[in-house]
Parts: sequence; C-alpha cells; structure tokens
Amino acid sequence: MKPAPFSYHRLQTVAELVGLKARLGDAAVILAGGQSLVPMLTLRLSRPEHVIDVNDIVEMDHILPEQDGLRIGALVRHQHVAESAVVATHLPLLRRMAGGIGNYAVRQRGTIGGSLVLADPAAHMPLAALLFDARLVLRSARGVRTAAYRDLYRSPLNCALDAGEVVVSVCFPRQPEAMRAVAEMFHVTAGSFPALICAVRLVADAQGGLAGLTIVVAAGAVRPPVMEGMFDDLRGVRPDAALRGEVVRRVVAHMGGLIGQDAAGRYLLSVLEGRMAMCLAGAAGDTKEGAGA
Repeated sequence: MKPAPFSYHRLQTVAELVGLKARLGDAAVILAGGQSLVPMLTLRLSRPEHVIDVNDIVEMDHILPEQDGLRIGALVRHQHVAESAVVATHLPLLRRMAGGIGNYAVRQRGTIGGSLVLADPAAHMPLAALLFDARLVLRSARGVRTAAYRDLYRSPLNCALDAGEVVVSVCFPRQPEAMRAVAEMFHVTAGSFPALICAVRLVADAQGGLAGLTIVVAAGAVRPPVMEGMFDDLRGVRPDAALRGEVVRRVVAHMGGLIGQDAAGRYLLSVLEGRMAMCLAGAAGDTKEGAGA
C-alpha cells in the first residue's frame, strides 16, 4: 500500500518550521526519524495534507553541556546519544538506555524529540525524561517556552503540545554528585519493545541515608507513573536490604492497581518485583547489575 497524496516540504531552519507549522496547523505532520510516521503513512492510518521534513535543520542536532545540565537537540538520533562522551559524563544511564533501543538501524534513524512527542509508554526515551524530570524547549509563532515533560506527557501517545508548537530541544537538569540511576528491562523477544522497564534514581545524603528517590515503571498500556512522594517517610534511612524490600513492596502494590491482576498483569508484577530489587541494589551501590550507574 502507498501513502495517500500529500504535499512535501523540506526545510532548513527552525524559523521556517515555526512559520510553516503556524500556517498549516493540524493539516501538517513533522517527519524526523520516521520510525512511527512512515508506517502510519504507508498503511494510510495517517492521511496528512502536508509532511514537513526537518532532517536538514542543523539547529536541532546538537548535544551541549550547560551550567544547569545537558541540552539535546530534538533531531539528535538515538545512536548519537548512545555514542556521546558528553552524555556518558553527565547522564550515563541515558546513554545506556539509548544504546538499548531496537537495533542499530532503528537507532540511526529514530530521534529523541520524535520519541518524546510520540509518548509511547514502552519506549526508552520518554521513561528517561520522566525519571530525570527533563524539560522540553518549545517554539511557535508566539515565541519560546519550556515545559516539564512530566506535565506534557498526559497519557499514552499523548504529548500535549499547544497549537503550532514544535520541540526544538530537550534539557536534562544537572544531577547531584551523590546520585545513582539504574534501569532494568524485560523483553519478551530480542529487539522488541520492552514489556517492562523499571528505573530508579537515588540520591544519598552526607551520611549515606536516602535523600531522594524517584522510580518510574513502564508496564502495560498506561502512562509510566513517576513515584516520588510515596517514599518521603524513608528519607534519612540507609538503603539497606530491608529498606529496599519495603520500596519494592510499595512499587508492586502501586503498579498492581494500574495494570490489573489478570494472568498477564500478575506475570508482569512478578517480573517487576525481581527487576526492581536489582535496580535498587544497583542504585544503592550493592551491585553493578543494571543498565546504568
């Protein structure tokens, strides 16, 4: 099957993109890596009047360390993130998660901006952006604004941009020196989307106690929840085996209410229990297992 007819626009600058998107509105879709859009076009599940190709916009293809964190252009490919020494220095877990996406061909095409806007609940980059509380830099004819990805990611496949807005970059805040982040993934088949991703961001205080804990879990067709406040009563406690066991219990109970208790849900919860224990042990420094450090 071939796509329905559309007008093709290949742009060179962000200014051109913002102007054209303002003029065409919802009649236009943006083509970056094309990993999701091209199949939708081919199957005629998407029938836009206009396709805007942004692959020549070099302003959106950069990885820059900044005083308050790390800025990654929306057009940066997953493989670039996976190979970047700058990302490895600032956010090693992000680098490892990018390197685990699909296969080499997918990573060479897919972009971080496209993944975040698509907001697939089983994708690596949205989960990483939720874990590290990333902010999107958005441009439109009205100007520039930044917004927390946690606020924009409303539900699966729903990143709530305002009319005419385009993502130009993603900003990851600078992390404390005492931060460790670890992720574990479970794939039913090699190279497929993971059926489960659990990620832990742990910050220790000067005495080695818990100063902050963020956990994000992607499992089932739900928006990955960001779990933070439910661990506030554990602050100051050393992340030993007993504390980690209590955290696992709370996470599994919370996820059980989201993905259900049918046979598939119970299986995922059993996998989650083991993978979450591995994540917490890695974040606490008890083991080197996991997808990050």
